Amino acid sequence: MSTTWKLYLEEAPEAFEVVAYDDDGNTFSTLEGVSFIWNIDNLVDGDDPLVTLVRWRDTDYEPPQGVTELEAVGLRSYTVLLYGQGMGECRVTVCLPDSEICTDFSLHVVASVVLTPAMATIAPGDTLRYKIVRARAGRLTIQDISETLYYMRVPETSVAFLEDSVSLVTGTEIGTTNVLLMSGMTEVASATLIVAEPHSIKVKLRPAELLIRGEPFLIHAIVLDKDGHALTAGDKVLIRLTAEGEANVDLLSSTENGTLTDAVARKAGPLTITAKLYSIAGKVLNRKVEGQVSAIAIDPLEVVPPELYIAWTDSIQEITLRHRGGVPVIWTETEPTASYNALTLAPTGVVTVRGTGNIGVRVQLEKYHHVTAFGRVLSAPPELVQVSSTGHARVGRPHQLHIALTATHPVTGELYNFNICNCGTFAVSLLEGPEPHVSRIRLEPSETPGNCSEGPKVWLRPGHEVTVKVALLDAIGRELLDERGPKVTWDVKPHHIGIDYKAIDRLLVESHPDYDPVPVPFKYYQIVMASEQAIGWSGALIASIPDATASIQAKVVAPLRVEPLKVNIAWEAETASNIATVTGGSGRYSVETPAGVSGFVQDGSLGMSVPAPGNYDLIITDLCVSERQLIEVTIEEVLSVEVSTSRAVCVGSCVPIIALVKGVSHRYLTATRSPEWRVSGNVNIKEGTICGLKEGSGRVRASLGGVWSPEVEILVFPPLKIIPEKARLPPGARLQLRHQGGPPSHLASLQYKAVSGVNYVEVSSIGSVHGVSLGKSGIKLVATDVANVEMASALSEVEVVPISGLRVRAATQTLLVGNPSPVWIEAIGLTAASLGSLSPVPRVTFSVRDPASARLYTSHVDDMLERSVAEGLSVRVVPLKAGLITIDVRVRNMGQVAETRSWDSTIEILAISDIRTSIEGLTKELSTSDRIAITPGSVIRLKTLPRSNWKAYTDGVFELTTNGEIKALTPGYGVIVAQHNDERNNVYRESVIHVEVATPHYCTAEPSGEEGETAVRLVMRNNVGRELLAPDANVSVISPIPAHVRRATNSAFGNEILLADLDSTGAFMVFQGVASGVTVGDEVWVTGTDMRSDRVVAIGGWAICLEGVGWRAPPGVTLHQGSGVTLAVLSRDVSAKHVLRMDRSTNIYTVHQIPIQKFEFVPGEWPSAMVPLSIESSGLISGPLLCVEDQKYALEGVQVELPFKCRTKPPHTAQAVLDIASGQLGCSIIPTSPITEASEVELCAEWDVYRTCTRVLVLPPIKVSSNTLSLGEANPIFSITGHPLALKSIRYAVSPGLKIEPNVKENEINVLVKAEVVACGIGWVIVKSKLTAQDVRVEVDRECDMTCGTLLGAVISLMMPYLTTLVSIAAVAAGLLFLQTKMQQKSNITLNKEPPPSVLPPESTPPLNRSRTWARSPYASSGPSVPVYGDASVLPDNSFSPNSTRMHSRFL
Repeated sequence: MSTTWKLYLEEAPEAFEVVAYDDDGNTFSTLEGVSFIWNIDNLVDGDDPLVTLVRWRDTDYEPPQGVTELEAVGLRSYTVLLYGQGMGECRVTVCLPDSEICTDFSLHVVASVVLTPAMATIAPGDTLRYKIVRARAGRLTIQDISETLYYMRVPETSVAFLEDSVSLVTGTEIGTTNVLLMSGMTEVASATLIVAEPHSIKVKLRPAELLIRGEPFLIHAIVLDKDGHALTAGDKVLIRLTAEGEANVDLLSSTENGTLTDAVARKAGPLTITAKLYSIAGKVLNRKVEGQVSAIAIDPLEVVPPELYIAWTDSIQEITLRHRGGVPVIWTETEPTASYNALTLAPTGVVTVRGTGNIGVRVQLEKYHHVTAFGRVLSAPPELVQVSSTGHARVGRPHQLHIALTATHPVTGELYNFNICNCGTFAVSLLEGPEPHVSRIRLEPSETPGNCSEGPKVWLRPGHEVTVKVALLDAIGRELLDERGPKVTWDVKPHHIGIDYKAIDRLLVESHPDYDPVPVPFKYYQIVMASEQAIGWSGALIASIPDATASIQAKVVAPLRVEPLKVNIAWEAETASNIATVTGGSGRYSVETPAGVSGFVQDGSLGMSVPAPGNYDLIITDLCVSERQLIEVTIEEVLSVEVSTSRAVCVGSCVPIIALVKGVSHRYLTATRSPEWRVSGNVNIKEGTICGLKEGSGRVRASLGGVWSPEVEILVFPPLKIIPEKARLPPGARLQLRHQGGPPSHLASLQYKAVSGVNYVEVSSIGSVHGVSLGKSGIKLVATDVANVEMASALSEVEVVPISGLRVRAATQTLLVGNPSPVWIEAIGLTAASLGSLSPVPRVTFSVRDPASARLYTSHVDDMLERSVAEGLSVRVVPLKAGLITIDVRVRNMGQVAETRSWDSTIEILAISDIRTSIEGLTKELSTSDRIAITPGSVIRLKTLPRSNWKAYTDGVFELTTNGEIKALTPGYGVIVAQHNDERNNVYRESVIHVEVATPHYCTAEPSGEEGETAVRLVMRNNVGRELLAPDANVSVISPIPAHVRRATNSAFGNEILLADLDSTGAFMVFQGVASGVTVGDEVWVTGTDMRSDRVVAIGGWAICLEGVGWRAPPGVTLHQGSGVTLAVLSRDVSAKHVLRMDRSTNIYTVHQIPIQKFEFVPGEWPSAMVPLSIESSGLISGPLLCVEDQKYALEGVQVELPFKCRTKPPHTAQAVLDIASGQLGCSIIPTSPITEASEVELCAEWDVYRTCTRVLVLPPIKVSSNTLSLGEANPIFSITGHPLALKSIRYAVSPGLKIEPNVKENEINVLVKAEVVACGIGWVIVKSKLTAQDVRVEVDRECDMTCGTLLGAVISLMMPYLTTLVSIAAVAAGLLFLQTKMQQKSNITLNKEPPPSVLPPESTPPLNRSRTWARSPYASSGPSVPVYGDASVLPDNSFSPNSTRMHSRFL
């Protein structure tokens, strides 16, 4: 049975399992060792099978117990892997062999596809065309449904229907329906379609914040429903746009439905774009569905003038550069060519001129640096003064003369006029001509309505035209008039774009009414206008003529506003203040009141003095601006006071609190004074709010007009927070916000809402955030009570950022062995948790290249299962040994708007071991928690790997030398610290060892020696039973059998006593030892052993042949099974003693592993296919393969995993190899493509701290001209071609009766083959190339006639064509004779015997305990919760250990 009845095409195999029941319906607990017959039959037409059976050993899946053994003999177990390779339906049948017990089920193979869009909203009558997204071989493709075998179906035809019966869906009525993708009768995928009425249109401009005249921009119209959700506009929707404003926008082109439109602004100024939903499916809408957006188009940025010429007059000048288009701006220099500091430019646009020269200038918008303009400023001394004029002047009117300073341009050589000169005034003399001219100009304001007391000033208001009088006077004060007046230049200082003149270059002339209709000039004037943008501006209006300049002060004020215009206030005293707020105008006001009442305006607040309650009308007048407002004031006596506030508040938060006053008319009144508050408890009143101080409660009451309110209780709760306060999401991801603190749910309701950037996210009221588009949004959590009064609030910021810059990161690049560290996937600005919020979740696979180097966890819980592959956006890696850990990361399905949806990467982490401390003479390493206990006078030596510095903290208890030697002096305690600083990897390590020096109190006799021998070691112990090291202690024994003292294998333990000829019965013995002047003893019964043992001495990396199979090995030894022979490889580089035992036998094999002293490549020239590696130690002469020739033959074809690694430079790769035939181990270079040219590459071998490198020649293979040759030819020659170095190392092997004569040339060898004797048959010549590792065989036909010469030859020639038939007949006859003989013999009856020892290979110790489930993917997290080896929460015993080689009885 299986939980999945659907297979996805070309995806990972699925595991299917058989469950068996007895007659009563009980389920069998296990089916291990039982074989089944699996048959798969197609239910559709076609010869190719839709589903195939996959063997467990051909995949990365962890096979269940007992499956490997059945697959090894060609049988199927109770669980199999099924792989879908074609779409369709099939039937799977499972039967027990030789039985009628069967079961079957149907299986559908479908493609992994989804509909797009997965969720959409359309208007009634509009259409939407669906497509499919297909995932195949790790890639996503989008296809039209018409191009596939699928079809669509819409269940709710009342909401929508298929218009073209393929993929075009039309909405009909308001509602929601599913859109199904079908394959036959099977539902493959589904999507959600919502049909909703359009409510409004949201118009966006791109770019959104800056429009430049003449540059195109995009208008995006989005149709929204009443909830603000975007509708997908189809072909049946028609949106029309209109553009208004001074910008004169041209609509260039748009899409068919009008959602996207290209436009351009022809002028600078404000603009408004209105989008209107005109029709749907050809029907004009009766209701109004529209939206608009406003913006301002600015002129293109330019420097005015582009080239500014400044006359240098030996004085420092500061000139402000001017520009046109956009504010604010920043000025910078470009290409300064002036002398040092001659011209400098400030960011404000002020150029300081200190000499001659020129600089380039650049102006750019402060917020948009890409909008720039360039100009140049040139400073030079003037060369000429030129005067020009029109040559014609009118009587009574001024005549202008143009005076110009000129100089020669340094590049063009032409004369140019200076723009700026600080040369003062020019003296102009009138030689002859008429005299009267304007010499003075005067500006006068219009009359004010009251005593403004501000002096001459022009008061401007938005929307009002203000007249400024202008008077032109001659030198003696006479006012001059003519029909037009002189040309006047008007300016505003400081300049403001919101202030305009009606006549920009002249005066407005008012005619004298007495001479009407004859236009006789009466007076000059100008009209000034201001916009709302200029409110608050204060400066001067300036009028300039060539001979005079006049100015007048001006100010732009807001319109007079009084709020409210009708008030009801409480009677508190004869003087009432804060009745209303008065703003705008000049700020100087007068108040008209009834008799007996006075009013005043102070600091913008209206107050009055009244004799008694009543109704009063007040008129407020602006003294400087002709404007007035009427306000009605009603004053009542106070009847009651109420406190209005929230019933709860959070600590550190404040909520509004007010005192409500009721008058005698039972209506609420406004209090002109602040109420008097009285509080108690954990609350405080502050500026109209009540704030929580700490958790608890408080009470508050208020008084107004001498009337007190009832006391109100306020509860104080912890502060309200949103978790997380800041977050980032990719588009399409979801985030669930949580809250902390705040009022409980029975007192308040919590609601989340977006307060800024509402277009970027969708926020539900319960805090579910969905990222929609890129941008930053503010989300507010509001807690309101039953009266909808806000009690508390909190803010959170959620930013939607694109998925870009994917990378894999680790918490550290160097990691101690055994310590976990997280490894995760993140993007720029997005954590692994943010990426995990995508739907569907991205599929990320972490795999360790060397499973023996590290294991992976998917959570913080160590589930005791080793795995080298894990899924998830973050995993934890635990190094198992020192070295470089390489983790391959594969990312699939990374969001729809990601930079890349599929991504592969690799991360490397350097695993370093902690300081390995040991005692010289002991094989066991010390851990940080271990304590060294020694007797006084003893001397031991500490060793570390890597070599460290020693530091001791002792009070005269022992002495420590620099080489780690400890000499115990007196009983006591101390601490030794081993320190190592790895500057290369920037790693500092320390290891602390506790040392105790104690006098022995007693001793115990304990077993010692090697396997198969009887030896006793006397262990000294202190008063608490701790073992003491006494390497120099004297030991003796009183024994009835011969015994002698020898040095223990671990020399730090001192001497041990070897007992000879002690049988398994044993004997009673007395032992005695002397250490530190103290004699102790022990009496014990000692038994012998009857176990046979073999011993060998080897070093790490060597391989040893063991007779038979079924051996069990400790950690540090890996076993590889052959034909009756087991190969044991020492996989660690530490000194150790390994005891190997055979199942169901007393045979043991002891391997003494000693340290490696030499680790290097064998010198000489070697082929790239096999470069021998020498791993040696002193005293060993054989190796690295300890096998006899028969054992080597039995191991032929066995794949051996070696502990060291081989590396070379790309594009080649290298691997460690063991050549069993030659007994050598080394490295082999594996080229990625055929070798055509010779090259020299570097080859390195690494094993923990050992590393060696050499240079290896990679040569192309040699070639022979022919593989067959006949001596009957006139010239039997074949040629050998190849690299010269390869040809130099060629050797030959020739069959008997042939000889060769090679002729060596530069790149070729010609080999002449001759016959030494006359013989018949086929001979051969083998060409052996050492540097290319080739053995090329050339067949040589001797070409002799066997039928000539003798009678025997003639007979053989006749029988040769029938020789094969004669041999077959003879073999069949011999077989029939043998069968007849056996059938005539009697059968022997044999009793049941004990089954022979199991020859099944024990499961090898995996480098990592992979935890894989049987699901659709080998790494899927949706599989069964039970691990492969049982419940991980209960540690299994040895009989159920995945690393145990003990076989259960049901396998025997």
